[in-house]
Amino acid sequence: MMRRFILLSLWLLSDLALFIASYALAYFAKVGWIFSSDLPIGDFLGVVAAVSPVWLLALITTRTFGLTRSQGTVRNAAYIAYACVVGAALVALAYYFVYAQVFSRLILLTGLVVSAVALWLWHLVFERVARTVLSSNPPAYPTLVIGVTRES
Repeated sequence: MMRRFILLSLWLLSDLALFIASYALAYFAKVGWIFSSDLPIGDFLGVVAAVSPVWLLALITTRTFGLTRSQGTVRNAAYIAYACVVGAALVALAYYFVYAQVFSRLILLTGLVVSAVALWLWHLVFERVARTVLSSNPPAYPTLVIGVTRES
């Protein structure tokens, strides 16, 4: 029971960190490795961090965080892409309404693509890690054989 809780908590927190890091990478890919006065990094990442829990809620509603769910399916990739589109829309709207400014659509598009690809790859890696941890001794989901009694 505790292993599942710890794995799920780490998965959720790592997805939040990866979402924020994706938009930070998109910022530096567009602006360069300097800090722009037109689009301050603190303001931008503050908005990204503020909308990230709502984005995570959108990702949770797609049921991508099932520990026994296959993360390599096309449907799961589509769910992650959908949540990343929602995240990009939230970032754009929040930044506009907080600072009354429009910023680069290229940063937004880059953040969307980087976050979708990075999250899907991370989910593939985390699936392997979770299955290894959950199947270690004693297994969290032991095999049930139908038709066999304990006496046999």
